[in-house]
Amino acid sequence: MIQAFENFRTNTVIAKVCEFQRSFWYVLCLALVALISHLAGIELVAIWLIVLATVFSLIMQEDALPLVPTVLLGYFLVSCGHGAISWSDVGVWQTKPYIVNLAIVGVLFAVAFIFHLIYYKQYKNFARRTYLTLGLAAFAVAYVVNGIFTKGYTFKNMAYGFSFAALFYLFYLIIFHTVKWKDGESMRYLARCMFVMGLLISIEFAFLYIRNPELQGVLSTKDKLLLGWGNSNSIAFTTLLALPFAFWLAYKEKFGFVYYLGATVMVVAIFFTYARGSLVVAIPMYVVGTIFLCIKARKKLGIWISVGVIVLAIAILAIWFKDWLHEKFNIYVINGTSDRGRFRLWEMAWEGFKQSPVFGSGLYFKFGEEPSNYFWAHNTILQLLATCGIVGLLTYLLHRVQTIIMFFKKPTMARLFIGIAILGILAAGMVDVVMICQNVILYYGILLVFAEKDYLHRKGAIDEEGEPIEKSKE
Repeated sequence: MIQAFENFRTNTVIAKVCEFQRSFWYVLCLALVALISHLAGIELVAIWLIVLATVFSLIMQEDALPLVPTVLLGYFLVSCGHGAISWSDVGVWQTKPYIVNLAIVGVLFAVAFIFHLIYYKQYKNFARRTYLTLGLAAFAVAYVVNGIFTKGYTFKNMAYGFSFAALFYLFYLIIFHTVKWKDGESMRYLARCMFVMGLLISIEFAFLYIRNPELQGVLSTKDKLLLGWGNSNSIAFTTLLALPFAFWLAYKEKFGFVYYLGATVMVVAIFFTYARGSLVVAIPMYVVGTIFLCIKARKKLGIWISVGVIVLAIAILAIWFKDWLHEKFNIYVINGTSDRGRFRLWEMAWEGFKQSPVFGSGLYFKFGEEPSNYFWAHNTILQLLATCGIVGLLTYLLHRVQTIIMFFKKPTMARLFIGIAILGILAAGMVDVVMICQNVILYYGILLVFAEKDYLHRKGAIDEEGEPIEKSKE
C-alpha cells in the first residue's frame, strides 16, 4: 500500500501540482480566492477551497511550504458584511452553519497534518532544540500562567494564555520543523508572500472606500473603517508588517520598481486608516527605503522613474486637489496629539501590575469593563506588566535579547529587512495592540523561523538545503 501511495504521489501530474503549490503563482491564486471571498461574502466556499488545497499539500509532499501562504492570506477572506462589527457582535461566525463547517475543516486539517508528521517522519524533528527555544518557551509559559494566584483568577486566563503561546511558539515550531528551507529561495518566497499580503489588504481597503462613499469625506470617527477581519488599526499595522518586504524585493528583483510601487500603495492605505501609531512608523520607513533604493537597488532606472512619477503626482494633488487633501488630513488635525483613551488604559495597566506584580493581574484583568474583551493596554510593555507581571516582562526581554543577537550576528540583507519589519511593529506596539493581536503574533512566529534558518546557515549550523550540519567529534 505504501508503495502504491508513493507511486501515486510521485506521478507526473501530482508532481506538477505539488510544484505549482510551492510556486509564487500559487500564492497569487490564494490571494485571489481570499479577495473574491472578501468581496462576494463566500467565506465557506473559500475556506473549503483553501483547506482542501492545504490538506492535499500536506498529504502529497514532505515540504509543508504551502502552509505558509495559507496562514498568511487565509485570514483576509472574511467579508465586511459577515465579519465582526463589534466585540459583542462577531457576525455570522458563531452561527450554526459556520461552526459546523469550521469544525469539519478543522478535523480534516488536523488529520492531514498528523499524517504528514508521521508519514514523512517529521515528528522526529521536534526533538531538536531551536536557537530561539529558550526565550520563546519561557515567554509561552509566562502567558500560560498569566494572573495566577490573583483574586478573581479564572480558567479563561489560562485558556487565553495557551492560545497566545500556541500562536507565537507552537506554530513557530510547526513551521520550523516541517517547511524545507533553502538558501536564497526561501527568503524570496517569504518576501513575496508578505508583499502579496500587503497588497491584498490594500486592495480590500480600497474597495471599502469605493463601496462606501460616506468614507470619502471628512470622518469624525474611525469606527466605520472595518474590513470584517479587522478595524482601522489592525489594517494599518498588518500592512506595516508587509511594507519592508516590498522594499527588499524592490532592492533585489529585476523589476524592482513594481515592488516599489506596491510599497507606495501600502503606505497610502496606511494613511487612509488614520492609525497614527502605524503611520508615524510607515512614513520614515518609506522615505528611508526610497533613498536606499535610489542608491542601492539592483535596477535603479525603474526606481528613479517611479520616484519621479510619484513626486509629480504628489505635486499635482497638492495643487489641484488642495481642498480634498485638506479634508483627508482633517482627521489627523482633529485627533492631533490626543491620546484617544490610551493614557487611561496605561493607568489601568499600571494599577493591574501593582495589584499583582509577579504574575500580573491576568488577561481578564478589567474584563467586562473598558475594554470589554481581554485587556488591551495599547502598549506592549505595560500589557505584559499588567497581565503577566515581572515574570512576563523578564521572559519577553530574554526573547528580545535572543532575537537581537540573531539579527545582528552574521547579518544578511534578507534578515535585516525581516528585522526592520519586526522593529516596525514593535515600535507601533508601544501605542497600539500589535503584539497581542492574534494574526500578527502568528505571522511574527513565521518571520522568526525564516530569519533563524538564515542565521543558522550563516553560522554554519545548517547547510544550503536547511539540513543540520553535524559537528565532527575529535
